[in-house]
Amino acid sequence: SSGRAVLLNGNRSTSIMINEEDHLRLQGLTAGWSIDSADSTVNSILADLEEKLDFAWTRRHGYLAASPYNAGQGRRLSAMFHLIGLAHAKRLSTILKAISARGIAARGLFGESSRAVGAFVQISITDGTRAEFIGACDYLMQEERGARSHVERGHLEERASQAMEFAISSPTLTLADSLRVLGWARWAASAQISGIRFAAREVDSWLTALEIRNSASEEKASRQRADYLRNRLDQ
Repeated sequence: SSGRAVLLNGNRSTSIMINEEDHLRLQGLTAGWSIDSADSTVNSILADLEEKLDFAWTRRHGYLAASPYNAGQGRRLSAMFHLIGLAHAKRLSTILKAISARGIAARGLFGESSRAVGAFVQISITDGTRAEFIGACDYLMQEERGARSHVERGHLEERASQAMEFAISSPTLTLADSLRVLGWARWAASAQISGIRFAAREVDSWLTALEIRNSASEEKASRQRADYLRNRLDQ
């Protein structure tokens, strides 16, 4: 609409949103545990913008934004995790409460209004330091690896097989069920379970298609999700 725009680079690793919520939002997205790469990408573009634009800033409040929650440093650090090992061990809620007490927010795959269904968790920080954020991420990775190491391969193979068979045989799938299925499929792919012919990164690409709805009808969207996953899992 008038006064709004979104700019994307070729591989969509960087976007600039104009009047999306704040006046200007610059976002860098990189794969894996790569905070330095994301930082350098965004900072180089920000330096170019600062040559042409003046940003609102006060000594008391820092950078100003339409949302008071985003005022201050003018920066948010975020990372997406797949914490299915902790979820399976029924430790995920306790872990997320622990990091929340340190001022780190936890959300689901699709942002603030979504829950961590399928154990896909986005954590972010706006007021803390970079070191605090990195420390929290390292803690989550260590705990998740420990949780996964205690699950026998036979049990993982059985649970993943059950989840995928459920998706293949279902004529419709809710978004929550789809995320749970892909959560198990992704873990099985990461563990290189025999018979899995797709990689974890392929599952990541499938996740991006689940929230897209071509119709206002949830019934039609549920059928489309089921068809989409069946075509990819039934190999």
